[in-house]
Amino acid sequence: NGNPFCVEVCIVSVKRKTIQIYLVYEDKVQILKECCTREQPCAVAVDGYYLCLALTNQYIILNYNTGASQELFPYTGEQKRPIVKRIGREEFLLAAPGGLGMFATVDGISQRAPVRWSEKVIGAALYFPYIIALDEEFITVHSMLDQQQKQTLPFKDGHILQDFEGKVIVATTKGVYFLVPLPLEKQIQDLLDSRRVEE
Repeated sequence: NGNPFCVEVCIVSVKRKTIQIYLVYEDKVQILKECCTREQPCAVAVDGYYLCLALTNQYIILNYNTGASQELFPYTGEQKRPIVKRIGREEFLLAAPGGLGMFATVDGISQRAPVRWSEKVIGAALYFPYIIALDEEFITVHSMLDQQQKQTLPFKDGHILQDFEGKVIVATTKGVYFLVPLPLEKQIQDLLDSRRVEE
């Protein structure tokens, strides 16, 4: 809304099947908009006026300012859980059938090739230009630039993978960990040592 002393908060009301947008000021909370959905959203990501929602078996984009919605594609109940991740201005990453990470703009189109990951992805995080995915056994790192897998780390019992303020956090039932990249100099030296000068 342009006010530097205000934060917009998006809340999913499970019982009422609504999404509410609030303005939170230092001294008050004000409802800005309430949007009804045909089903209870399972996951949501926000970018400006756009909400990317995972409903029971369908991803949609909803413009809460105009009320216009755009269906993206279905997903199956075989997936561990739907994934909706904002990755840039008016662009989201979604877990698609067939073990794909699909990119979708608010117009419902994809301007990037999909990322191939496990069919049992639990979570995804962004550490630009990398997409990091968590499944039951591994953490995988893919480049957003060429969609190629760059690294695989064994990691069992992971439950949550999230990016927050430039950091990537992964949690199990027993602990919380930060994923920290190797310093650039070390990455370059490792690539040179393994004669991978095209990377």
